[in-house]
Amino acid sequence: MDDHRTLVTDRQLSLTSRPFMTRLIVEIKARCDDHDRIRSFLTSRRAVFRGTDRQVDTYFKVNHGRLKLREGTIENFLVCYDRPAAAAGVKLSRAAISAANASPSDRDR
Repeated sequence: MDDHRTLVTDRQLSLTSRPFMTRLIVEIKARCDDHDRIRSFLTSRRAVFRGTDRQVDTYFKVNHGRLKLREGTIENFLVCYDRPAAAAGVKLSRAAISAANASPSDRDR
C-alpha cells in the first residue's frame, strides 16, 4: 500500500493513508483575565509555545456526523466527528482525525 493517497476536490489536498486517530474531544469556552498567570502555569509544566495558529475550517455536507477540514498556519487536519446538536456548556465529541497537507495557496484554486 502507498504511503500517501491524494484526494482531489476543487483543490489538491494530500491525505496520509495512515489510520485515523480516534479521539474523545472535550470542548469548553472560557474567559481568561490573567494571561500572565496562565502562561506561568503552562511554562512550569514544560508546555511549549508553538505560535498562533490562524485557522480556516471548511465543512462538508455528509449523511452522518460532521466532516471538517481544518487548515492552519501550524496544523492541518481532516476531522470526522459526531456531536449532539448545540449543547450549552461542555461539548463532547467522538472524532476520527487525520493529518492533512494543504498549502494556503491551494484554497483559492
